[in-house]
Amino acid sequence: MIFSASALALGLLLAGPARAQDGAAGANSGAALSDLDRAYQKEFAFLHAEKASLQARLAELQAERARRVGGADGELDRLQGRLLSLTRQADAAEALLADTQRAGDRATEGAQVLETTLSQAAATLERPELVPAEGEAGGVGAGGPVDGAATEAQARALASLFTVAAEDLARGGALRTVPGEVFLAGGTAARGTVVEVGEVARFAVVDGQGAALVPAGEGRLRVAPGLGAAEATALSAGSVPEVVGLHLYESLSRRVEDRAEKTLSDWMAAGGLIGWVIMGLGAVAVIMATIRAAVLLAAGRGVEALGARVAEALARGRADEALSAARQAGGPGGRLLSTVVAAWQAAPAAGREYLDGVATEALLREAPAIDRFAATLKVISAVAPLLGLLGTVTGMIGTFELITEFGTGDPRMLSTGISLALVTTQQGLVVAIPTLLVGNVLKGRADAVIEALEAGVLSALNAVDPDRPQVIEAPAVRAPAAAAAPEPAHA
Repeated sequence: MIFSASALALGLLLAGPARAQDGAAGANSGAALSDLDRAYQKEFAFLHAEKASLQARLAELQAERARRVGGADGELDRLQGRLLSLTRQADAAEALLADTQRAGDRATEGAQVLETTLSQAAATLERPELVPAEGEAGGVGAGGPVDGAATEAQARALASLFTVAAEDLARGGALRTVPGEVFLAGGTAARGTVVEVGEVARFAVVDGQGAALVPAGEGRLRVAPGLGAAEATALSAGSVPEVVGLHLYESLSRRVEDRAEKTLSDWMAAGGLIGWVIMGLGAVAVIMATIRAAVLLAAGRGVEALGARVAEALARGRADEALSAARQAGGPGGRLLSTVVAAWQAAPAAGREYLDGVATEALLREAPAIDRFAATLKVISAVAPLLGLLGTVTGMIGTFELITEFGTGDPRMLSTGISLALVTTQQGLVVAIPTLLVGNVLKGRADAVIEALEAGVLSALNAVDPDRPQVIEAPAVRAPAAAAAPEPAHA
């Protein structure tokens, strides 16, 4: 309706100018135009009124919309506030639930620990009847809830176990003397007086001989030779020494074995063939180190003093005296200095370079004797740990073969095999570490000897003057008694 009225008004507006032009053209159409104007005005008034009505309706609708939107926003805010409050309440409830679950888990765990403790205590005290039955425990051992009946049953069991433990402690501190049967060292049974020191130690006096007792298995006792003789005699007589040596044990059902002290030969034999090879290398290293130490000790003795004496003789031009001192000294230092002095005697004008070459050559000839066995000792110190590792790997292979064949039921068998396997590694380290240390010490000593030889030769070379003629001392001639012996001429 609004669209049709608007279209009609637009047509009338567009037709208005055309009618005005037509009125100017002809006067005969005036009456018709006035009727049309009245109709137009009437229609325009109607449309104007309709427009005002529509605008009022639009304003009313807009106000209604604004009111409804405002109400919806308020309701949304209210619902959001309620949602936030409910969320906080849910978080608090979840936190409370988590705390409750943790408290329940702790209570259940504590009950399980208490039940395990009760079982262990009952087994130790050999009183299994004191542990509550599964029905009384309320399924705590299987992770069930903790109830009052289970707690009361466990509390009663704990109190009973404490009472039994206190009684056992009282009996354990008591000293009793009773007749009994024990086994002697040879395995024969004998009767005598048994002194019980609580539940942890026993003594016996058989035929006037006292000794400590140790478990022999299956509740039996045997004599431990050489242990507790004085204590057994005193305790059987009713007197308690100030200091009592006890051989303590946990249970009579487990046999106590006497551990024999291992000797050096046992330790060496435990390594097998590889262990004997390692020990052989150790013996070779000891011999070589001893020879090398003796050689270095002899080579470095008096080298500095000999060098100073030879240098002093050469400085005075007395080559024969220097050569004689060097040859009498012997050893690497004497041979080296005698070679240098002899070379100077043979060619006094040859120059310093020639003598340096002679000294270097002589020093190179002496070096192998000074460095003898050094490389061998280094090789032994490196090979011994590798041989020990080889023995360990071989022993472990044997141990795993035993596990494959017999299983892991006997831990003592496995521990014995592993212990024997590790012996070769121990032997290798025992050989390698001292060999390495002694080899380094002797290497330092050898370097010191070489430095001393070089210093002695350098002193001799510094004292040599190629332009100075040698002094050759003539043999002494007996002079007449009245005449004085002429003094030798010196250049």
